[in-house]
Amino acid sequence: MSSGGPFDRVTLGASGIAISRLAWGMWRFQGNDVRHARTLVDAALEAGINLFDTADIYGFNGRDGFGDAEILLGRLFVADQGLRRNLVLASKSGIIPGVPYDSSADYLVA
Repeated sequence: MSSGGPFDRVTLGASGIAISRLAWGMWRFQGNDVRHARTLVDAALEAGINLFDTADIYGFNGRDGFGDAEILLGRLFVADQGLRRNLVLASKSGIIPGVPYDSSADYLVA
């Protein structure tokens, strides 16, 4: 790994995938405003960030439970089919409030 700046790209293991050293954590990415959400994603991309850290528990609108971050990101991908190829997603799952972690194959597939 070179000693570049936070927006320089490094190779992710042996995958050949180039990722930014700095990831955008999407914990608070939520809402229904797709245009505003796209502005945020575009700002990260323009800054040189292509690694987006998300999880099935990220985002909470105060009513319907967790997961709003990935729902909103999915809406962006539907609105612009080409956007996905510009991002590297680091997604996590199995974090369920009130119960132990569930990393079972059934949960991950669901």
